[in-house]
Amino acid sequence: MIRAFLSYSSLDKELAGRIKANLVEYGINAFLAHEDIRPSSKWQRTIVSNLRRCEVFIPIITKNFAKSSWTDQEAGFAMCRKVLVIPVSVDAIPYGFLNVYQAAKLDPDHLDAGIHRIVLAVCRRSRFRPRVLDGLVSAFATSESFEQGKMNAQTLEEFDGYSPKQLKAIFAAFVDNYENRSSFGAQRVIRRLLNAHASDVSAATARRVKNALQ
Repeated sequence: MIRAFLSYSSLDKELAGRIKANLVEYGINAFLAHEDIRPSSKWQRTIVSNLRRCEVFIPIITKNFAKSSWTDQEAGFAMCRKVLVIPVSVDAIPYGFLNVYQAAKLDPDHLDAGIHRIVLAVCRRSRFRPRVLDGLVSAFATSESFEQGKMNAQTLEEFDGYSPKQLKAIFAAFVDNYENRSSFGAQRVIRRLLNAHASDVSAATARRVKNALQ
C-alpha cells in the first residue's frame, strides 16, 4: 500500500480518523498518530520514523492546524524530503510554504468528494498509479450503495492504464456486486469501458458483462 502521513491538530482527530478509514479503501495506508502510536512507544521517535518512511504527506488544514505545536514541524520535515504533498483544505487555506501546493478541498459533511480529490492527486504521479488503480478496483468491488457504485465507477473512468488483470477485476466487480450491477451510473461507465477495452479481456468476460447490462 502507499504510505501516507496525516498531519493534523489533535482537535481534529475525529476527522483525521474518518479520512484515514476512507483512504485505506483506495490502497493508501495513512499513519495517524493518536491511533497508531502504542502507549509504550517513544511517540516523538515514532512520528519521525513515519515521516521518514511516508511517500505522501497530507496536512489537514483547519483553523486548528496552526495552533498545534507539531504540525508546522511535520510539514517542514516532509517538504525537505520532497515527498508528494497534498494539503487538504477544510475551513482554512494552506499558509507559508504549504501555500505553493494545490489544495484538495474537503467538506466533512460530504467526505467522499474530498477523498476522491485526494486520490486523484496521488494517482497523477506515475510511480503511484499502479497501486492506486488496484485500490480503485478494490473500492469499486466493495460498493455498498447505488450512489457509491456510481461514484466509484466514475472514479475508475477518470484514469487509464489498467492492465488486463485489473480490467477483468473491474468487470467481475460489476457483475458480482448487486449495488454496482443495479446502479444506472455504474452501468453507463461499464458499458463505455467494455466498448473501449473489449479486446483486452476474454470473450467469456465480455459476454458476462453484456448479459449483466441487459
